[in-house]
Amino acid sequence: MRVLLLTDIHSSINYVEKLVSIVKDLFDLCIIAGDITHFGSVEEALSILKLLKSTAKKILFVPGNCDPKELLDYKMIDGEIINIHGRAVEISGYTFYGIGGSNVTPFRTPIEFSEEELRELISRASSVPAKKLVVITHAPPYKTLDKTFIGLHVGSKSLKHFLEEHRPILWVSGHIHESRGIMRYGDEHGETLIVNPGPLRKGYYAEARLGTEISVFLKEVRT
Repeated sequence: MRVLLLTDIHSSINYVEKLVSIVKDLFDLCIIAGDITHFGSVEEALSILKLLKSTAKKILFVPGNCDPKELLDYKMIDGEIINIHGRAVEISGYTFYGIGGSNVTPFRTPIEFSEEELRELISRASSVPAKKLVVITHAPPYKTLDKTFIGLHVGSKSLKHFLEEHRPILWVSGHIHESRGIMRYGDEHGETLIVNPGPLRKGYYAEARLGTEISVFLKEVRT
């Protein structure tokens, strides 16, 4: 399965349109890890999601902390665009589970959750076998791809605990623009491939291939 990975669009329509022109109809699935808008409206978020509809057969998304809180209430848009915040969706033998928003920030953004709330949300995925579980969160787990430009780790400790305990096969996050990258987390008890595709507002995205093995490639829309 060929999967397009996006995050942190922040209302950058120009890059959305350029990406669509490059990858139209190439993917089986598109995953969006939040911040579709930059403190925009629900209508703006829906418009951007619909623009991305032609990239893949199905879109799974979670709202980011900079998206309108009302977007959490939209479960499905145009039939093939699905909000997986707090929900699991099974596709081609994999279970995709998502959490939108972020852990608490100093900026009081629209969608933030306490660590207790995040612990409850992520616990809903605990019954899914690790080798079949793909987790999509806007905020990264603590001390993964969560280092800010001043060197602070600002990810969620509740998400990190779940990562340590369950080791899903793939974890997609965003939120920390400067922590774009791919890392492997784990040991002989299981390994998780963690990816931050980088902000599409700067032209960054990634591609994952899910099959016998999982591979991820960081890519860029060139202007």
